[in-house]
Amino acid sequence: SGVIYLKVPEKEGNDGSIEFSLHGKELPILDPGYPKKMYRVSEGDIIMFPSSLFHRTTPFYSDSKRLCIAFDMVPVET
Repeated sequence: SGVIYLKVPEKEGNDGSIEFSLHGKELPILDPGYPKKMYRVSEGDIIMFPSSLFHRTTPFYSDSKRLCIAFDMVPVET
């Protein structure tokens, strides 16, 4: 999976960042100490990651627009 960030509004703190973790939305949290990684995105960033990795965008509060393209890649067999 991946995301290309074309336009990113001004941020405060981690607003609009992408977070990767081992916690799923509806799965029980067995160990709250599991690592999380927060990445503050910028315009022009391309982020690629395994689709099995839990990820989310943190909320942002801005009048500006955010424009990104999310995609999944599938290997082609020859």
